Amino acid sequence: MQIYQALKVYLVTLAMLLALAITSTSHAQSIECGSTYTIREGDTLGRISSRAYGTSQRWSLIFYSNRSALGDNPSLIQSGTAISIPCLNLAEEDVNLQASNSSGNVEVSFLTASDYRPFTDRSLPNGGIITHSINAALQTTDQFPSYRIVWINDWNAHLDPLLKERQYDIGFPWLKPTDCTNASSVRCEFLFSDPIFEMLIVFFKLNNDNFSFSSNTVVHGKRVCRPSGYYTFDLDHKGRNWLRNQLITLVQPESVKECFQMLSEGQVDLVALNEFTGRAALSELGIASDVSALPNPIALQGLHAVVHRAHPRATVLMHILNEGLRQLDEEGMLDDIIATHLARFYEENS
Repeated sequence: MQIYQALKVYLVTLAMLLALAITSTSHAQSIECGSTYTIREGDTLGRISSRAYGTSQRWSLIFYSNRSALGDNPSLIQSGTAISIPCLNLAEEDVNLQASNSSGNVEVSFLTASDYRPFTDRSLPNGGIITHSINAALQTTDQFPSYRIVWINDWNAHLDPLLKERQYDIGFPWLKPTDCTNASSVRCEFLFSDPIFEMLIVFFKLNNDNFSFSSNTVVHGKRVCRPSGYYTFDLDHKGRNWLRNQLITLVQPESVKECFQMLSEGQVDLVALNEFTGRAALSELGIASDVSALPNPIALQGLHAVVHRAHPRATVLMHILNEGLRQLDEEGMLDDIIATHLARFYEENS
C-alpha cells in the first residue's frame, strides 16, 4: 500500500512537472510579427520584444504601436490585454510633402526643420512621423485651404520671430508647457494642437548598473545628465521636486553625446532624455549594447503643432487641423504611420 501511494504521488508530481514544462516552453515560443498577442501573467514588454525580435531593446516599438490598449506606462501592463506586434522593414510610399488642397484659395504655410529624427527630417521618408501625420491629416479633410511645408533649419528662430510675426502660419513639432501661470516663455503665447505623438522621457543607465526607477525617492542623490538648453520641468513634475529641493545633481553639458560619454566614464549615474534622441546618440557613439533605457518613464510628453494666438485665423486653423488628426486616428491611419516610421528607426538604431 505504501509503495502504491508513493508511486501515485510520484506520477502526479511528474505529470505536474511535465505540464509546467509544456506551459513554460509554449510561453517562451517566438511571437510572429503582424500577429495579435494576448499578454499573460508575468509578461513584460521587454520579454515580449525578445520573443518577437530577438532583443528586449525594442519594447517601446510595441508600446507606441499599442498606446490605446496599454495606457501611459509601459512598465504597468495588464494580463489579458490583446496587442498587435508590429513588423520591421515595412514598405512605405512617399507622399507629396508640398501637397495642396484645391478646395481653398488661401495658402497656409507650415514651418518645421530637419535633424529631429524620427519626428521631422527632410531626408526621412515623408519627412518623419510628425510631418507625415500632419500631411495625411490635412488630406483627410476638405476644409483646409491650400498649404505648403517649409523647412528652415534654425529651430531657435521658429517661435520668435518667424511664427510670432506671422511670416509662417503653423509650426511643428513643439512641446506644450505644463504651466503658463505668470510664465514668460514664448511658448505660452501659442495655441497648441492635440498631441500628434507622445514620446517617453526615460532614464538611460549602464547595463552593469542594477538601478531600477521604481519610485521618485530612488533617484535622490543621483547625478542626472541632460544637455543645456533642454527643458527641465518634468524633473519637478508631479511633486517629485528633484531640482527644486536639490534632491539630485543636474549635469548639463553642451550635447546629448557628451551626456552618454559621461555616463560611460562614470561621471554621471543617469541620462534623462526622450528615448529616440537617446537611442540615436547611442547608435552613433557605438555604445548601444552597453546602455539601456528604463521602461518606467519619467514623463510622457506630447508633440504638437502651434499657431500664435495673435494670428487672425488661429482658432480656425487649429480646429481644422485637430479634426483632420482625429479622423486620421479614428481610421487607424495614424497608428500605421507611427508604426512604419518607428520600425525603420529601430532598424537603423539597433
